[in-house]
Amino acid sequence: MKKTLLFFMIAMLAASPLLAENYILTGWNDLGMHCANQDFSTLVVLPPFNNVHAQAIRVGSYQNPPQIVTQNLHVTYEIPGNTYSVGKTNFWSYAQQIFGVNLPPNIGLTGNGLTGMMTPDSNNFIVTGIPITPYTDADLVHEDPFQLGLLKLYNQNDSLLATAQPVIPVSNEISCVSAGCHSSMQGILNRHDNEGGFDPNARPVLCATCHSSNALGTPGHPGLPSLSQVIHQSHGGRTNDCYKCHPGPSTRCLRDIMSTRHNMTCQNCHGSVSNVGNTIENGRNPWLQEPSCGAAQCHGSQYAEEPGKLYRNSRGHGGLFCSVCHGEPHAIVKSRVDRDNVENINLQGYAGTLNKCETCHGIIPAGAGPHGIQLGDAAPQLGSVVEPNIYPGGHGAVRVSATDVNGDPITLSAELLPPHANFVDSTGGIGGLTFDPDLSQIGSFHVRIIAHSTTKADSQIVTLTVIDTTFVPRNFVLIGWNDLGMHCANQDFSKFVVLPPFNNVHAQAIQVGDSLNPPQILTTGYHVTYEIPGNTYSIGKTNFWDYDQQIFGVNLPDNVGLTGNGMSGNMVAATDNFVVTGIPITPYTDADLTHEDPFQLGLLKLYDSSNQLLATAPPVVPVSNEISCISFGCHTSAQSILTYHAEIAGFNPNAGPILCATCHGSNALGMPGNPNLPSLSQAVHQFHGTRTNDCYKCHPGSKTSCLRDAMSTRHGMTCQNCHGSVTDVGTSIANGRQPWLQEPSCGAAQCHGARYAEQPGQLYRNSKGHGGMFCSACHGEPHAILTSRIARDNVQNIALQSQPGTLSRCITCHGVTPNGPGPHDIITGDQPPILATIPQQSVHVGGHLGIRVTATDANSDPITLTAQLLPLHASFSDSTGGVGGLTFDPDSTQVGPHSIRLIASSTTLADTEMVSISVITGGPGCSYVVGDANGSGTFTGLDVTYSVRYFKGGSPPSYSCECTPGHIWYVSGDVNGSCTFSGLDVTYMVRYFKGGPGPIPCPDCPPAGVILAPRSLLIPMETDMKKSGIKIEGK
Repeated sequence: MKKTLLFFMIAMLAASPLLAENYILTGWNDLGMHCANQDFSTLVVLPPFNNVHAQAIRVGSYQNPPQIVTQNLHVTYEIPGNTYSVGKTNFWSYAQQIFGVNLPPNIGLTGNGLTGMMTPDSNNFIVTGIPITPYTDADLVHEDPFQLGLLKLYNQNDSLLATAQPVIPVSNEISCVSAGCHSSMQGILNRHDNEGGFDPNARPVLCATCHSSNALGTPGHPGLPSLSQVIHQSHGGRTNDCYKCHPGPSTRCLRDIMSTRHNMTCQNCHGSVSNVGNTIENGRNPWLQEPSCGAAQCHGSQYAEEPGKLYRNSRGHGGLFCSVCHGEPHAIVKSRVDRDNVENINLQGYAGTLNKCETCHGIIPAGAGPHGIQLGDAAPQLGSVVEPNIYPGGHGAVRVSATDVNGDPITLSAELLPPHANFVDSTGGIGGLTFDPDLSQIGSFHVRIIAHSTTKADSQIVTLTVIDTTFVPRNFVLIGWNDLGMHCANQDFSKFVVLPPFNNVHAQAIQVGDSLNPPQILTTGYHVTYEIPGNTYSIGKTNFWDYDQQIFGVNLPDNVGLTGNGMSGNMVAATDNFVVTGIPITPYTDADLTHEDPFQLGLLKLYDSSNQLLATAPPVVPVSNEISCISFGCHTSAQSILTYHAEIAGFNPNAGPILCATCHGSNALGMPGNPNLPSLSQAVHQFHGTRTNDCYKCHPGSKTSCLRDAMSTRHGMTCQNCHGSVTDVGTSIANGRQPWLQEPSCGAAQCHGARYAEQPGQLYRNSKGHGGMFCSACHGEPHAILTSRIARDNVQNIALQSQPGTLSRCITCHGVTPNGPGPHDIITGDQPPILATIPQQSVHVGGHLGIRVTATDANSDPITLTAQLLPLHASFSDSTGGVGGLTFDPDSTQVGPHSIRLIASSTTLADTEMVSISVITGGPGCSYVVGDANGSGTFTGLDVTYSVRYFKGGSPPSYSCECTPGHIWYVSGDVNGSCTFSGLDVTYMVRYFKGGPGPIPCPDCPPAGVILAPRSLLIPMETDMKKSGIKIEGK
């Protein structure tokens, strides 16, 4: 049988009521997070120990209500992709010493392993002590704290009835050392050496042996405080950050709707760290007496737990555990972590509380539901919003959207509106918040958005930040910048290496002039320090230091880069500037080890010889790991890239790690390479130039978008406008151009011309101009020429001159308005106006788009606003005073992108900006089929092929939706619910057609129609099909 026919047959069987309509299975973890040591050789807090519950429900009908069942049923558990634990932790090497038991490999303290049978317990099933670690079989280096389990419900004939996919959360982020509190685990034991009879060298030591633990059921030593009490009390005076001990700055185990929608923290429920310890000292039983949903200051008695029970042990509607519908503690749905939402999406088609009555009842029942809620009384859901930063006199706009699962009308409103803010409910669950602050409104304002539907409501806090742009005369000015505008580096150095973590920052210090003295650039007698607030270490964020000796022949200290510089220190004084090279920064901040932050603000400080602080500067220190060889679909793995070279004599593709520049010379690294081979730049560009012209396939990247300057945002320019095509870059090197040393020139005739040329023989990044200032000091670094799309790039000049853009306010450095021409012979007062940046816009067919256009002139000259390239049904009006309006009411013939040029004219100079507008069909809840990448209207194996071709440079998937507001992307290709379309979706598609979990739409914009495996039944794998009596042709 052909595979496509088999896929069709399986899909039809999965949709059959005979298999899917009888039972559903729900599963959950008891705590929402279990933490455990990874190393058990010294000090032990918790073992690998995870508990999972499940409830099976026989779906009701008009004749019969739903019923929770256990009799004649059994449930199995497994963790796909995590099949063993020995080797991922040394627990089994020390289990006998710690707990007095000699455990078989991969078997936990309760006798359970990573797969097995759950035990019936009253009206549910349970398995305790699963010895799971946060490391999957495919990645033994990086924690995956939110792994999906797989539960299967069988009848007594071993026929598969239903499945469930609960998260089985686990983390090793017991951060005693990495949080900076202790130098080592042994150091913690050494602090107990004054305790009578305690030997800190008699390792390993289980903390709960002496300090009682309700979590482990150990009584401890009489007279000693419990482990919970002593930990919280001893640390409470030092920190109130729960993530110093609990998982953790990377894991962030509190991920529920209370934290994402209402800004709640651990402390809102548990109190401060000190308070937790003090309540235990005053008689509270830790782990057994915890915050209550039914407390008056929380949800109240209508939502209370069962008397005397915690939320995790309580049951409600029909005997269901509270966690079945609402999610487990710390992960109350809708969760920030997509995998927490998978189960309810599979059950009812959308994320959030399990509130679709038909899921269990099979019908829409009469009467009140859980907590006395009437049918149709479920609360609406507000979508996420983008919180703006606004300049005084500027305009901020926030699009607000909400959905209601019952289709009830939604009313949107706002509270706590500051002056000059307005909210409009456009009906249909769409609204808009606008804010036009004045100079008196510097700071942050918190507005509460409310979505009402029948008697229920959802609320969300939106923070509006007004940036302080007040110009303050000063005696000293410090200006900092990065040399390239973006540095990229590998994250993994175990296979092949393109670039190490290596970032350069420059600074110029200026003594501000006055009416008698010109400004002066300073170095002698002054020094500048550098740091990156919020990014204080790199060890653990990359494995570079595990391979530095093999790659570069140097054994570097932790967090020290190839030039001997670390994450903070002193810059070196050159002739007229300060510089630090080789900062080993990674794109991961200390607070988030998962998501890249490529545009982090550094902090430079200027001191005089007596160490008096004179000035500071906040330059961006840009870095990205988006060397996207694999994620863009060009290559299947790092190893496969090396295998390409297997035919080269003497090359061993398995002798990793391999530095590309060893063979292919690199001016970036100063390595000559093999003289018989092309340089790395030439080889990469020529090899890929025939396959793609997308620079972001290799350079950072689809997420980073390192080209972010005024040329791209205002004039629609791309990498190719300056560098030429990918092929052109490689060809020019083959013809003699030196990459990195010979690059496009501002002074070229086809660019700005001789008036704006660099110094002879110098690149822009090395050139100086007006009074010895580096070009980058005034205009911004390469790829981030001001005004930049990234707000952080603009922070420095806003602080210096109260406005973004080129540093053009003469008084900043001169202290007065000087006479005569300035840089590039521009006469003072001859500066162009500045148009406020307008982000990409979108509008639905038949809709209305209104854009407020504003411009300012530093000399207060009259401004005239005009527009060019207006499409049909678009108009522009100049309201005078630097304010205008652009409107667009597109029809169905105008679907697609449109670019409109806005022009602000003042005296003889002008500023222009290109505004990109996409006309799209559909709208919130628009119709598409999850997985339908090729636009056929169905999700089949052909969509896998289509997606692979796209990532190799083929045609993109079709799309018809805006998700989230202002963001248009290929929603139909997202099958793993990540709200992105990447190579991971291809992997998920293949797993689905091999029996894996069903497709998951982006929870922020689910389609009007969802094709999912019905309820929680996954398409059965071959073995399960056999159990179900399904014949597989050819077997």
